[in-house]
Amino acid sequence: MLMLLKTFYEIVLLRKGPEVIPASPVLFAMTIVIWIVAVSFPLVALPDFGGRDVAIAAINTSLSLLIFSGLLALAGKSHRTLPTLTAMLGCGSVISLAIVLWIVMLTPTGDPIVIYLVPQLMLYWSVPVKGHILARALNKHWFVGIAIACAVFVMQYTISITASAGQ
Repeated sequence: MLMLLKTFYEIVLLRKGPEVIPASPVLFAMTIVIWIVAVSFPLVALPDFGGRDVAIAAINTSLSLLIFSGLLALAGKSHRTLPTLTAMLGCGSVISLAIVLWIVMLTPTGDPIVIYLVPQLMLYWSVPVKGHILARALNKHWFVGIAIACAVFVMQYTISITASAGQ
């Protein structure tokens, strides 16, 4: 399990790509469990985080994985779908856990601007990470992956804002 998390960490740092992840349904299922833990952890650790936030995260993640799967299929790279989606979920989990741990560790003692600025930057870093993963999976230039990841991020942000406004 630690090797898997280390691999996701290496991908988050753009040192590796999704090709290092085996196309394994079992590994994908394990990554889904890691993602569920990562998305649920804030329910316990952060007082302002609720079940609605988990539902929004699940919807956003599901839609983005569908989009990425569709793009791989359209590009004739369906055989890369499982490792790519595993890498997307795993790296998202690593970033989410890092964000929550940062907030939990600094909230009692830190300046609110610093506490929430770094997590915001980590969230923005997830866009180039997803772009990197997608570009490697599609065998396209990094900018193509970034452009697609930015479009998906805007979609996810719109869904989050719309859902939050409906509260």
